[in-house]
Amino acid sequence: MLMGLILAFSADFLDLDRRDVVERHQSKFVNMLYQYLVFKFGREEAVVRMGNGMQIPSVARRAFEILETRKKGPNQVYDWQ
Repeated sequence: MLMGLILAFSADFLDLDRRDVVERHQSKFVNMLYQYLVFKFGREEAVVRMGNGMQIPSVARRAFEILETRKKGPNQVYDWQ
């Protein structure tokens, strides 16, 4: 659930007037998730799991970029690098 909130409060996909407000909320959820993981698994495992979990927004961002590129039309030349 916290990971969903972290993604929901990601300002990466939005053009916002007050990006700082959204990022502040996202940061609170990231901290809550980290504290929960430390409580549940201990500090070392929490760091590993946090690192793995934080890859999800990167993958989501890349998927969004791919979809936006594909919206440009069938004659679009893709940069697959």
